Amino acid sequence: RFVTCGIWKPVSLLIETGNTTAIQHHFYTSTITDHEATAVLQSDMSVHAATRIKISVRDEAIGTLLGTSIHDLRKDTLIQTQLQFNNPKIWWCNGHGEAYLYQLSIEIEDLTNKQKQVYQEEVGLRTIELIQEADSLGKSFYFKLNGRAIFSKGANYIPPDNFLPRVTNDDYQRLVLKAKEANMNMLRVWGGGVYADEAFYKACDRAGILVWQDFMFACAMYPGDTAFIKNVKEEAIQQVKRLRNHASLALWCGNNEVSEGWYNWGWQKQYAYSKEDSSKIWHDYLLLFESVLPSVVKQYNSQSTYWPSSPQHGWGRQKSLTEGDSHYWGVWWGMQPFSIYNEKVGRFMSEYGFQSMPSKQAYTSITQEKTLSLQSPVVRHHQKHPTGFETIDHYLKQSYQVPATFDDYLYVSQLLQAEGMKTAIEAHRRHQPFCMGSLYWQLNDCWPVTSWSSIDYTKTPKASHHVITRAFATTISSVILENSKYNIYIINDEAKKQFIEVNLQTLSGKEILKKTITHSSSSNTSIIAWQLDSAEVQQNPADLVLIITILDEQNLVIERNYFYFTEVKNLALQPVNLKTHINKKEKTVIIKNEGTMAKNIYLAAGLGVDFQNNFFDLPAGESIRVNFNANISDRKVKQRLQIKTLYDTYHH
Repeated sequence: RFVTCGIWKPVSLLIETGNTTAIQHHFYTSTITDHEATAVLQSDMSVHAATRIKISVRDEAIGTLLGTSIHDLRKDTLIQTQLQFNNPKIWWCNGHGEAYLYQLSIEIEDLTNKQKQVYQEEVGLRTIELIQEADSLGKSFYFKLNGRAIFSKGANYIPPDNFLPRVTNDDYQRLVLKAKEANMNMLRVWGGGVYADEAFYKACDRAGILVWQDFMFACAMYPGDTAFIKNVKEEAIQQVKRLRNHASLALWCGNNEVSEGWYNWGWQKQYAYSKEDSSKIWHDYLLLFESVLPSVVKQYNSQSTYWPSSPQHGWGRQKSLTEGDSHYWGVWWGMQPFSIYNEKVGRFMSEYGFQSMPSKQAYTSITQEKTLSLQSPVVRHHQKHPTGFETIDHYLKQSYQVPATFDDYLYVSQLLQAEGMKTAIEAHRRHQPFCMGSLYWQLNDCWPVTSWSSIDYTKTPKASHHVITRAFATTISSVILENSKYNIYIINDEAKKQFIEVNLQTLSGKEILKKTITHSSSSNTSIIAWQLDSAEVQQNPADLVLIITILDEQNLVIERNYFYFTEVKNLALQPVNLKTHINKKEKTVIIKNEGTMAKNIYLAAGLGVDFQNNFFDLPAGESIRVNFNANISDRKVKQRLQIKTLYDTYHH
């Protein structure tokens, strides 16, 4: 069933017996030090007659008593139990430490009626705050977790399926795990979908993925009549109570792009609103998003921050780059080149993106047509942007040679999206601590479609997802031409000492320049480690690549980046000579390049085979080991394995 309204989740009737009932618990951390942490357990108690109760809270893992309290109750009330954790294990987001969760056992003993109730809660000790402080450039916007400034790396999440009842707990868990494996530490639950199931938030708790939670309002104005507001308030109370104990919850946001739409999308003119109409509609907006929702958060989850609307300012306004969060759509909607990402960097980039086509499997799973093209009805139907294919084609022609076949077009469109996301993320991270967040649009799809997602509907990661994984690593390099110099930035989330190898060579592997640099930096830093004068690049730029390799103190490679001196379509790529070997025991594919630079190696073996690294470059004479997971036999993996490089898409 395609349910658009009405009941679609299980319904149950709760029958309360006995005198004392805990309606709901609210856990939050008060203080944290290295040696102890204090927390509060609020219990919403319902009683039918005067009674005395005792609450005891234990750490189930070791049986330690964390706190007790005794209360005399005569009516329904909210009571508190103070908890103390010695040598606490702190909850950290991905990349900053362990996402440790305490298993609490909460025993409520009715001393008057000699009854007991036991509840279980999974909680994390952490403090989180949104820091907005005026500075010489505007106002900061970043999250501080347990007193530590965090650069937020992640994506916007949408419902995993248009048919919501068929989404399983495993689907939520796999999707969150994909985010963790991609080095993300935050997901924004977009306000145009639905509130995610409990399995999603539990998965975020366990994976260390912070959640920016929109209330479910997006891209429209909403009524302000008494009945509607009453309904919304009750829904908000229920959702805040449901989600407030999750360690992953970082922020409540009123809506997605409602303020932006009102000021910048021409609704007043489009719908011929009178002055009185506009005044009433905006009054209703303020009532809902500036009064009702923040009051609910303050009353039921006062430790969390409320943010009225995302973004604070529209992407065409200068203030969008100096304060608040920013949705930058100059690329795609504004048809600006990817290079504009290097200039348009705000304090916290909560939306930006570019479309690509999905995997071939996304189409074969929905049609029996044997021959597909960009003009096929099924392909056109699964693209809902009115000029989507034209926009992709416009950008593709600027950077790539246009492929002749449909399969190759799918592949190159994904490379194009990956190039845009790499440019944007590196720009955002180069600008830290001015910029402290990068959440691209979007992580996943709800149907098989050409879209901005990095994982398509068949759960297949696109090229962008693999590139984003590398761009979100704890330590990365980034190269950009500034003032006639190619500046090599080293960007770190944490304090580290590293060794940087810089290698300028031809595509055939001839070394022109090689240098090793020792580099040390503190956390959340972006530092120019080395400069290459553009005058030194005297070879044919189409035949050059700059390879930056970052090694740790044990001489292990932790990151590698490739910089080319011209558009990809101009590169002097040659036929590749790749040798492959599958190690069945270790589930790896070993690839050796016995030719020239292999650009964007793509490994495919059909649905059910997931390569942990893909769409990567491999210089001449080098080898790489790629791990894979498969729900088919190793023999079938070997039979189905296909390898494609960018050169293979050229018209020869």
